[in-house]
Amino acid sequence: MNRCDFRFVASLLLALVSAGIFAEEGVEPSAGQPQTEQQNVEKKAITDADCLECHGQKGFAVPLGEDGSPPYRHLDVDAAALRASIHGRYRCLDCHSDIESLPHDQDLETVDCVNCHIRQGEGAAPERAAWLHSDSLDIVIQTKRYTHSVHAQKKGAKDKEVAGIEGLEGQLIPPKLIILEYFQAEQTEIDNLQNDLDMVISQKEELLEEHSGDEGALHDVSSKKDAEFAKKEYIIQAWEEYLPDTFKSFNKIYQKLLKDEDELTNSLSNPFIENIKLIL
Repeated sequence: MNRCDFRFVASLLLALVSAGIFAEEGVEPSAGQPQTEQQNVEKKAITDADCLECHGQKGFAVPLGEDGSPPYRHLDVDAAALRASIHGRYRCLDCHSDIESLPHDQDLETVDCVNCHIRQGEGAAPERAAWLHSDSLDIVIQTKRYTHSVHAQKKGAKDKEVAGIEGLEGQLIPPKLIILEYFQAEQTEIDNLQNDLDMVISQKEELLEEHSGDEGALHDVSSKKDAEFAKKEYIIQAWEEYLPDTFKSFNKIYQKLLKDEDELTNSLSNPFIENIKLIL
């Protein structure tokens, strides 16, 4: 009889005895109690071989239903496949770190790919396995990408959108292919707008180069206000050059308007009027 068979028989006997005892006292047995005090192995002495005495048996499983009824949770491990995998350097207790002794409690933390890889992506894995620092950088990088992909999302978790190369679109399908397949019309419109923008920028640069000299219309123009003032001055210059008679008549009227404005301002500043303003 190997150790696992012994544990199974001992556990069964203990369960039968405990059932009679607790039935009399009206107390339910705790699933967290060790199955037996015999053949107890402390954590520092536990080896993978100890774990595989039970978990290495094909078909090893525990019932999930009440009173030991199905369905069953399979806990068997293919030891050869595990040793040949990328996780072959890990010991059983590197992942199942809450096991303190054998036989272990049944109420253990569930270890799955998602939780372990997320810890690795957050930097917890190097504390468990120092060799990740040296010869497995590619694995660490790939795992980080994995934790941001849809495969690492837990069932029922809220959606968390990650944009860019770290997101889903950068992991599975190239963005250019998505645009070509589903957003071609929108991309064409964006391209047309970009072409218009490039044309306006080119025209602006040509105008600045041509008219930004000392006597140019765009001299010292650096803002919209400067541009409006320069446009007004340029119109006046063109008017004076191409329609001199009309410009002279306009200028005469404009100068008279400025003179009348000054006289009105001076009249409003009369001391008598200022006193009237104070009274009002």
